[in-house]
Amino acid sequence: MFGGVTAIAAAKSWAEWKKHGDAVKRGKDLVRRLKELRQRLKRKRHKDATDKAIREEKGKIKGHEKEIRQKWPKGEPPKPGG
Repeated sequence: MFGGVTAIAAAKSWAEWKKHGDAVKRGKDLVRRLKELRQRLKRKRHKDATDKAIREEKGKIKGHEKEIRQKWPKGEPPKPGG
């Protein structure tokens, strides 16, 4: 009975770890695209808005990375069923 609970907990842990990892990847990709966009913009207010979006996204990335470091200090948890 307890083996099943452990497997479910491991699956949930791995799924949560993957969710945070995917969010970091998406965030970094978005920051890269926003920086490329900023280079093509001409108006200061548009550049300022893009800078704000970049700062906000970097903050979100930092939060996900912190969560990963705190919950999984030894790295990736074992994959469920493997």
